[in-house]
Amino acid sequence: MESRERKEMNRRCFLRQSMIGIGVVAVGGSVVFPYNGPSGAFGYPAIPNATMVVMHNSALCIGCRRCEVACSTMREGASQPSRARVFIDRRYQESIWTDGQFTGETCRQCEEAPCLRACPAEAIKVDEKTKARYVDLKVCNGLGNCQRACPFNMVNYFEDERKARKCDLCGGAPECVKQCPATALRYVKWDPRYDDLD
Repeated sequence: MESRERKEMNRRCFLRQSMIGIGVVAVGGSVVFPYNGPSGAFGYPAIPNATMVVMHNSALCIGCRRCEVACSTMREGASQPSRARVFIDRRYQESIWTDGQFTGETCRQCEEAPCLRACPAEAIKVDEKTKARYVDLKVCNGLGNCQRACPFNMVNYFEDERKARKCDLCGGAPECVKQCPATALRYVKWDPRYDDLD
């Protein structure tokens, strides 16, 4: 009888502790990773879709990284690819010696814009003309939530300035597209399927 009570007690304790643990994980997870569900859910206003987006074609890319130089020069005033908003293969050296295919990474201007939703300072805004999401540097407080929220890791956070940057499509005339000698970068009409591309 005593062992049965002990067994029942252990089962009850286990269930109670499990429920507490699940509750803590659920509540803690909602604080750390706020829900980024469909527009309109939980009072989120709808975000207009971008009209255009920069896309990369690996089959045409020659890995010259001229787009990174053009981007950083245009946006930061210095030829410094690490400060660009477009990236050509972060595994650059590996690509040269393996298959020679370079993967370009560009901002997808996501439909639900998790970077915008994650910013507590509301520093990421939508451009009136292009509907591109951009960082208002006057408002950005450097928390880095936007960088962590981006599923494609396309928000560039500058440690020295404690500010984030992302592609704003250069107001509708992307410099990286203009400077690409192989036409591997194209400025095309935005499509929701781009959010799913890896």
